[in-house]
Amino acid sequence: MKHKRQFEELISLCSLGALDEDELQELEQHLSSGCNSCRKLQRDTDLVLTLLAYSLEDVQLSPNLKQKVFSEI
Repeated sequence: MKHKRQFEELISLCSLGALDEDELQELEQHLSSGCNSCRKLQRDTDLVLTLLAYSLEDVQLSPNLKQKVFSEI
């Protein structure tokens, strides 16, 4: 079994959607083996990333920037 720290890194990358198929499969196998500490870490990491966007202040875009972005689209 991998060292716990390596699974912690995989959990963080998984929450960001940055794992390749092999890493994701390895993590899923580990989580399904019953490691409650890693399951809790995954739930906590997912929650933090979900709430992160709500911790920022709303910023109004300048009309010029908004127009430039929409013209590029």
